[in-house]
Amino acid sequence: MSRYVVTGSSGFIGRAMMSHLREQGHQAIGWDRTRVDLFDQTALSSQLIQDDPEVIIHLAAAGVSHERAQDQKLVEENCSMTRNLLEACPAGLPVVLAGSMSEYGTDGVLSEDGPCNPTTAYGESKLAVTRMAIDQASASGPSVRITRLFGVYGPGEKPNRLFPMLLESLRRGERVPLSDGRQARDFIHVSDVCEALERVAQLFVAPSAPLLVNVGTGHAVTIRDVATWMSKALGADVGLLGFGERERSPGDSDLLVASTQRLRDQVGWVPPQRLQQGLDPQSLFDFA
Repeated sequence: MSRYVVTGSSGFIGRAMMSHLREQGHQAIGWDRTRVDLFDQTALSSQLIQDDPEVIIHLAAAGVSHERAQDQKLVEENCSMTRNLLEACPAGLPVVLAGSMSEYGTDGVLSEDGPCNPTTAYGESKLAVTRMAIDQASASGPSVRITRLFGVYGPGEKPNRLFPMLLESLRRGERVPLSDGRQARDFIHVSDVCEALERVAQLFVAPSAPLLVNVGTGHAVTIRDVATWMSKALGADVGLLGFGERERSPGDSDLLVASTQRLRDQVGWVPPQRLQQGLDPQSLFDFA
């Protein structure tokens, strides 16, 4: 078993990652902003020496909330945190960086070798981190693996996110204003993200050649279908789903799905698409 440091350990994915690692028998050390300031190179380096991890999962990021999605300060903030972390790491230390599908900025089946034209400052910041990690890779640096995460959902999401909001409204019998719901998305359960991150961490990756890999299911489902399945699973009136009562967000693509060939080739495993007819809200969302 290994000793992991997880940055952003108090966030949605970070909390799930800590639990997953401990369930697998690993030692998981959480770094949140109260424990380690990733903007402080000296403090970060000191804590790294003290904790002496065998693997780092870097989930900390600014701009995850929609309120800061277009904040141009995000590029410098996210690059600064990651740069400080990578510069403090000893040679060969496995470091898994959490990227985002928002780096692509286009629709369709998205491949790691495809073009990237992000449409939000958050996407720009994540792409800048990816490019920085690749450009600065060297034989004397850490072993970097960059994972582009697709539509992560599951227990622990903020209440204002689509699925928690939808489930809570349906449970209360309240009407839910929605867009047309025909957007197809590659939603991936947070437990599968954690499994994928652990598997990627265990790969051999030469420090001079970082790995970039999508983490998704390779299968898209429409928001309309998921909302309908949720309603039926809860025994709620499907008529509460107000499709077309809200405009789509600007730039809301019709299709976003991960190409998972590289994940399959490198890891030998691709997460399943768990959102399907007959879904169980309790098991997927920890929602009774």
